[in-house]
Amino acid sequence: MAPFSLIWRRGVNWIAFCVYWILASVVTWSLEKDAQKVAHEDDEQIEHAQNLGMYVHLVATIFTTVGYGAITPVTVWGKIVTIILILTIIPLFLHCLATTANFLNGLIDKLVGARFTHNAEHMEMSKDPMRAGNKANVIKANVLKGAAILVGLMAIHLLLAAVVHYVLEKDEEGTGLYHFGDSIYFEFVSLSTVGFGDIIPSTYYSIPGAIFGTIFFNIVSCIFLTTLITRVWILIQ
Repeated sequence: MAPFSLIWRRGVNWIAFCVYWILASVVTWSLEKDAQKVAHEDDEQIEHAQNLGMYVHLVATIFTTVGYGAITPVTVWGKIVTIILILTIIPLFLHCLATTANFLNGLIDKLVGARFTHNAEHMEMSKDPMRAGNKANVIKANVLKGAAILVGLMAIHLLLAAVVHYVLEKDEEGTGLYHFGDSIYFEFVSLSTVGFGDIIPSTYYSIPGAIFGTIFFNIVSCIFLTTLITRVWILIQ
């Protein structure tokens, strides 16, 4: 029987995370939907305030730490649940990102033909300073090649996300995505997890839009960024 930690690293953490995400969304929705109707009765947000999709999006802005602010908890229990989510789902999400980044870096090492592991405990450096230096240079070169690949993938992903959001949202009122430049700006703000909240795609208010938008745009960008950070970290160790 495989150790629990090994099973956990093989994707069960992502399954647990997704189940937690949906359950947390349902709980938050049940606590907040009626109070949100009262809180937003005088603005346009009321049409989305009772949709479950809005709360799937709300929980997503918590674990990605973007926090657009499209909707925020107004009840005491809603705020308590939000605090619990901050303390639990963010660490779980970070664990998922870390294990996935480790897996992707392994694939990238194979792609660039890396012959030496980055883990010091497995690195057998020669007593000859010249040969040891050559090994270090090879490792550095492979790390940089992998980093360049990741930067390219991140750029392609960002542009693809910007195009999709612009095409879907350019004719929608109130989203702020009226020009392609707005869409590029939105993707950068989201990737950096700044999340000003001045631009929010309307597709995120539906359940399919919140789930697929979060997975294919926010989570994928977080995976790429985490993989790049962990790879660059090797250079400064």
